[in-house]
Amino acid sequence: MKLVVRHAVRAMLVTPDKEILLMRIRNPVTHNEFWICPGGGHDEGENEHEGLARELREELGLTSFEARHVVWKRHHTFDWNRERISQNEVFFVVELPGRFTPVITDPEEAKVLQEFRWWTISQLRATSQSVTPRALAQILSDYWEKGPPQVLRTAQGLVCQSRLASAARPLHVRIRSGSGARVRPFSQARWKPDRPLGIRGSRLHPIPL
Repeated sequence: MKLVVRHAVRAMLVTPDKEILLMRIRNPVTHNEFWICPGGGHDEGENEHEGLARELREELGLTSFEARHVVWKRHHTFDWNRERISQNEVFFVVELPGRFTPVITDPEEAKVLQEFRWWTISQLRATSQSVTPRALAQILSDYWEKGPPQVLRTAQGLVCQSRLASAARPLHVRIRSGSGARVRPFSQARWKPDRPLGIRGSRLHPIPL
């Protein structure tokens, strides 16, 4: 499977009524469906703001907005369309004056899009559907209660694929932190395949990506 390394930017588009716009997409190979924040990978030569402007224009038809605060960063590894994507993502909060009706114009994105929906925090916390980031409700709750974070979390975990659980060789996890990256072994007996791994201090633990 081809490994693709890229940088991406996404928007948490919120209204004064504390709703957020998400899009439900379907993996074209596995047909798994999940809800994500609008956005995507940078094109060559783009910075974060330029990439976000293009993505929101193509995915939503949104051309006027202000992305001021970064509230979340993560390193996310996943399989998509027969490729393994190793992706560094940055999430901005975009405060809107109210709801709008998104219109997608990117034909490739339209193939996997199932629907748009505005969500409340309580709906996010109660849903059994797959939403990413998994900590989205808490990220927004903290933002509305405390404002943008003064210090972003710099330690992010590699999302492990379930197929690794049955691997004969020991599982090693690459930990990214402010001081760089290091690789250390991790006992498979302490890991559940559907949980990403992160680091707190010197100990590995599951984290809600």
